[in-house]
Amino acid sequence: MGRRTSPILPKLPILGLQVASPFKLGQKKSRVYNGKSCAFPAKSVGSFGRRRIWFALRDNRRIRYTRPFEMHGIEQVVESVIAQDIKRFLAEFIGKSKKPDLLATYFFFLEKKHNICPVLFVREKMIYQSKQTILSRVEKEGKLWRKTEIKIQVGTPPVNNKTKKIYICPFTGKAFGDNTHPNPQDAIYDWVSKCKENKERIDGVRVKRFFVSEDPEVIKNYVEKRKEPISKTVFSSGITGKLFNSKQAVIEDFEKNQLKEIAFTEVPRQNRFQIEKHFLEFIEQQLDEAKISSFVEAMNTYEEFSTHVKRWVEESK
Repeated sequence: MGRRTSPILPKLPILGLQVASPFKLGQKKSRVYNGKSCAFPAKSVGSFGRRRIWFALRDNRRIRYTRPFEMHGIEQVVESVIAQDIKRFLAEFIGKSKKPDLLATYFFFLEKKHNICPVLFVREKMIYQSKQTILSRVEKEGKLWRKTEIKIQVGTPPVNNKTKKIYICPFTGKAFGDNTHPNPQDAIYDWVSKCKENKERIDGVRVKRFFVSEDPEVIKNYVEKRKEPISKTVFSSGITGKLFNSKQAVIEDFEKNQLKEIAFTEVPRQNRFQIEKHFLEFIEQQLDEAKISSFVEAMNTYEEFSTHVKRWVEESK
């Protein structure tokens, strides 16, 4: 005899679970989801991925619930599934939602249990499980920051305390400020294209390379009047190329301008961005029949949640 399926969750096609009449690979069928007809290739069912997770949440797939498992030591089992601190978060989440569906509630539970804080890396259009995940990756690949040397000239300072953005020649240290020159970007282009110290060439033409910084600590180096030219090590962003006075300043700028927080419950619903491979694998692992069954069982043992469990049961009929 084959293994019996859970009395709570029949296996669903989009979740990689079982149905009474599953699709055959290569066959295109039309099914009704929440009163709407939807046709899609069956091969998308065979290869579990982002699209399938999105369909599952978008359609609020109804899950059949019949009766609780018969367990010994139910209190210990429930506590191992839903800790008391997470139970309080669930109560708040459900209290704010008129009729929370099962999968949205389950994903909220996972977010709190595993301390998941997804972020969108805007440049790659990729969603990562946490800020630290993407920071570690880009830093390991050498794409977060690089050490760079700047030159600072003698004479009258090219900028002042009100300068917000500075353009710097990497060969001589000549600088132009956004408030001290009428057109600083054109000025730096013109300067590096004629700079005698610029030995870099492409097809015999001087490379128009220059530095840009909006970091007050970098700009401060050019405000002070100096008697001798100096060189200083700073850090450039591997993403934007902008200069910063410290590595920490690069990281803070990256977090502010390249990362966008996104609720875990929204990650599988959206279809605009890709989900990072390891994060997607984690989601797939959590959409396991036994894990969802355990969650529903645990929810049903709490009186304040039983009404919603009963509603999920009624909706599945």
